[in-house]
Amino acid sequence: MPHNNRRIFAKTRTKKLNTKKFYIDTDAAAQNAIEIISNETILALDTEFTREKTYYPELSLIQIASKKFGVCIDCLSGLNLEPVADLLLQPDRYWILHSARQDLEVIYGLKKQLPEKIFDTQIAAGLGGLAPQISLQALLKDLLNVQLEKKYSRTDWGHRPLSAGALDYAFDDVFHLIRLWGTLRKRLEKLGRYAWVTEDCQALLEKSPIPATTQIWDRIKGLGKLSLDAQCAAYHLIFWREKTAQKLNRPRRWILSDEILLTIAHRLPTKLEELKSISGLPMSLIERSGLEILKAIALHNDQELLTTVKARSARNHPGKEAFRRLQSKISVRAGELGINVELLATRREITEILRGEYSKRIRQGWRAKELKNLI
Repeated sequence: MPHNNRRIFAKTRTKKLNTKKFYIDTDAAAQNAIEIISNETILALDTEFTREKTYYPELSLIQIASKKFGVCIDCLSGLNLEPVADLLLQPDRYWILHSARQDLEVIYGLKKQLPEKIFDTQIAAGLGGLAPQISLQALLKDLLNVQLEKKYSRTDWGHRPLSAGALDYAFDDVFHLIRLWGTLRKRLEKLGRYAWVTEDCQALLEKSPIPATTQIWDRIKGLGKLSLDAQCAAYHLIFWREKTAQKLNRPRRWILSDEILLTIAHRLPTKLEELKSISGLPMSLIERSGLEILKAIALHNDQELLTTVKARSARNHPGKEAFRRLQSKISVRAGELGINVELLATRREITEILRGEYSKRIRQGWRAKELKNLI
């Protein structure tokens, strides 16, 4: 590695892996690192970020490792991240991540694109018969007998300078991911399930990291208790809140909480004075965005959306006994496969199946084959 990359010689638990670690905080060092990384096709990837006060994750570090070396790229040092983003998006790279969803959102924020090929060790662990949402710490302990230092898991990654211990922790994540991939690959190949993981990881890449309005709409508790008009108003309020949160780069709850959003939708106000009477709605928000909120509410008579809401409300709710029977059958099959039932079909998917609705996840791929005699 060229001399202008700074080597980290802190006390390290990765010495026994015979790996080199480099902290990258200049454009020249980044370019040198990218040139060397470009010779590798299978690489581990992790990111550290904060988002307590923002809509979009604020990237602090990008960690990349092969079996022989690792780089920790300081995203707060002012270096140009475009070459790094280009590397992440190269089609011949195979990236190993753990619980990749949030990391993918971070990567998407760089160039509005996602990598082409990933291996999520959390997905792999679940399909390999381990806990479906297992943490990296637990997975490393179970499969590699490696213990990460918990005290660094709550590190403020936006703080500078980072301690040598925190950097070691960040490096260790990716070094051990490479080892995990090898162990999990053998386990999955023995079970004949490597293709299952490939399929589920590809499905993860096909989802937009930024949730659609309908996805948020579906997640809000209590929405179904509102009138049809109020549900339509809530949809447009959600859309307005999302765009506002993105524009201001603030958490959506800072713009408008779900509880107050439902109250506004329920009351269907048409005047600023009516908005002012809603408890918990900040006057500053009314003064700044009151007219925009009223404009969103006024769209509650959107006929196309109203038709959709009516159809959703009219859907038959399968009886508890029918649900129990199908869930029991699927649970038995999941038990035979040695995986958690939620990995085969979620409660929501079981409900949809009983309605005659089949998501892509259920009607295609390995799940379709495993469920074909049950549904």
